[in-house]
Amino acid sequence: MSKRELIDRIRMLNPTAPSRFLAQFDEADLSQYLKHLAAIVPPPRATHYAELPAAEDRRDPRQLALAF
Repeated sequence: MSKRELIDRIRMLNPTAPSRFLAQFDEADLSQYLKHLAAIVPPPRATHYAELPAAEDRRDPRQLALAF
């Protein structure tokens, strides 16, 4: 993986890390940090169809917002 790809993936898991700061490190350090982040950041929760509000609840925008 290129240095740019490593930085992009790190920023997906840690958007507070500035690209300029990360660019100071070599690929080995970035790869190690990415592995660390992947181990501690929980994966995004998948939304299952059964978790969506019932059709009658979707008319209320507040209920729809709670589903996502």
